[in-house]
Amino acid sequence: MCCKLPEIQVLSKPAGQMCTHCNIGVGCDAYEYRPDDCRQFRCIWITSPLSDRFRPDKMGILFEMHKAHKTVIGLVEEGASWKSGRPMRLIMQMVNDGYTVWVVDGTERNLFLPSGETKQNALAKAQTIWGEAWQHRPMLKT
Repeated sequence: MCCKLPEIQVLSKPAGQMCTHCNIGVGCDAYEYRPDDCRQFRCIWITSPLSDRFRPDKMGILFEMHKAHKTVIGLVEEGASWKSGRPMRLIMQMVNDGYTVWVVDGTERNLFLPSGETKQNALAKAQTIWGEAWQHRPMLKT
């Protein structure tokens, strides 16, 4: 899902389309010279001690951690149900741990704020993380 859901501008890869360098079941054909966006991507399932039940392909949502900004961005696979069950429990756990969580689902950005965080601050952090591309992301829904 990390090769499908995120937009990778330097590769002209739109969000939701499989990367042309992805060799399913094998890995990235361009791994040695992959762009910085790919090198810097931090999937929560890979970088945290989460069980197989939380694998992005099993939950339908890919979470990217930005520890420096205490922010998590979740990208939802088309048609996936994330508003209940394991995905929502994980989202609420991250919020309870003090993380701002954005969930991008099709044309909507859903924002979950920890205690003491403001929408304005969350927007500023998202702008820092995503740069100008954040301006063109789907609409915000809180």
